[in-house]
Amino acid sequence: MMAWKALIRIVWWSHPDRFIPRWVPFCSHSGIVDRVNPSELVAYFNINMKLLSRDGCIHAYGIDALQEHGMVLLIGSSVEEWPGHDIPFVSAGWLHQTMRIKAFHAIIEVLSPHSARTKIICTVDPKVSVPRAVVNYAIKKLAGILLYLLQSQAAYIREHPECPHAVRIRENRDFYQEWLLPKLMNLCELKGWELPPVGYFG
Repeated sequence: MMAWKALIRIVWWSHPDRFIPRWVPFCSHSGIVDRVNPSELVAYFNINMKLLSRDGCIHAYGIDALQEHGMVLLIGSSVEEWPGHDIPFVSAGWLHQTMRIKAFHAIIEVLSPHSARTKIICTVDPKVSVPRAVVNYAIKKLAGILLYLLQSQAAYIREHPECPHAVRIRENRDFYQEWLLPKLMNLCELKGWELPPVGYFG
């Protein structure tokens, strides 16, 4: 998998509200509560599975360790409130609860211009009355599906530079072309790699 595809997994950093519901399983709504800076945000999401729904809000940030260790770290956890912003939590009821993400850690290790390795460690309380072993199994499988879909979406963007997602990437020049792309270019220069084509920038 191309390094560009791996790094674009953080595409929701810029505009989760328009795209996450299209490829995240059961996600019916998502949006940014606060964009603190290019690598830190607070985001809300709602997962609806007909007779069962869960929402949550996560404060997440990225750590650029490309120069030192050739990797990007994503770290986050749930928040119940955020200064100066209203979080659109759904009222708790029989079919709905607010889930808690106790800890989320993802390591995206760039191995070459065309490959990367991802590790995800996540502790989640989905607020469901089932044995913990069942919850762990379901979360593990869902994380695998989510990672696969993220990779597929990144590949689709690369192959279809005129798709709405790619268009939004080009529109968000400050984040992708002015902030993210130079980091990848610097990594290629540091490693002596040939810079791959980045089609979705046009």
